[in-house]
Amino acid sequence: MTLPRRQLPNEVVSLVRHTHQHEPTLTPCDTTNEIIAYQMACAATEHNQSVHTVVAMCDHIHTIVHDHNAVRSDFMRDLNAGIARAMNHSRGTRGGFWDRTPFNEVLLLNLNAIEQQIVYTCLNPVATGEVDSLDAWPGFVIRPRDWGKPMRVPKPECFYGDDRPDVVEFIPQPPPGYEKLSLEEVIEHFENLIEEGRQTLLAARPAAQPKPNMFVPPAPHEDPRTPVLRKRTRPRFAAGDPALIAQAREQYRSFLEVYRRQRKKWLNGAKPRRCTFPAGTVWLRKNSPVLCAPPPAVSLGVFLPRSAAEPPVAA
Repeated sequence: MTLPRRQLPNEVVSLVRHTHQHEPTLTPCDTTNEIIAYQMACAATEHNQSVHTVVAMCDHIHTIVHDHNAVRSDFMRDLNAGIARAMNHSRGTRGGFWDRTPFNEVLLLNLNAIEQQIVYTCLNPVATGEVDSLDAWPGFVIRPRDWGKPMRVPKPECFYGDDRPDVVEFIPQPPPGYEKLSLEEVIEHFENLIEEGRQTLLAARPAAQPKPNMFVPPAPHEDPRTPVLRKRTRPRFAAGDPALIAQAREQYRSFLEVYRRQRKKWLNGAKPRRCTFPAGTVWLRKNSPVLCAPPPAVSLGVFLPRSAAEPPVAA
């Protein structure tokens, strides 16, 4: 049985979904970028996700969000389903668009993890050697300098009917934990981190490696340019602190123990309303009559939203 996800309100997570067999079916072009932008705007608005960073690569999409209502599974469902339908229509193809494995999520436990993941995400095109700078990447991107700026995303001309809004507006936001800084200071901090990371990556490149003048789109069905380690264990947590990650793993183990105990009780004939599953239960909470415990007062990886009623908006 696939291990259940544990999702609590106000967690910051890094989300990744790969295409079928890692084929470059998301190779940047105007139509692909428009579809991803529109679906991201629709899904983020509908499911109340504060979007911090997005980088669409040729065979996967990185997204970092502050999940206010513990509905990131719904967010990813609608985002990925919408992209798949629109992309298949635009390409004249049918069948599975995404990899058979579910989306990967990493819970970011502290500010160090948030900073590292945002930098890592923004430098993906540089790390793969496809470009020297994120500015040169032609795919859809949301980065720190976009925070606080309203994005008006028009409906692409392909695929979408009259039942979808002509324009969707949302505002990318900085991550929680930086409320003592102004929006401009937070943006400068993260953009500086990205530039430092970029310089490190460029310095580490082999001298013989050719310098990319511009992005060269891969051929259809071309193998991914970086090896795919399918048997590697995917991390659930990031912190840069082994002790904190150990605490998070123990927190998840405790969740699993209660989950399995209540599931066994239910399968053995107990009435659903007499089975209280742990806080963070996802699928059963939505699709069965069982009860779920309320979120705990304190949990690793939970960042309470800023106290101000309105999110920061760039001047």
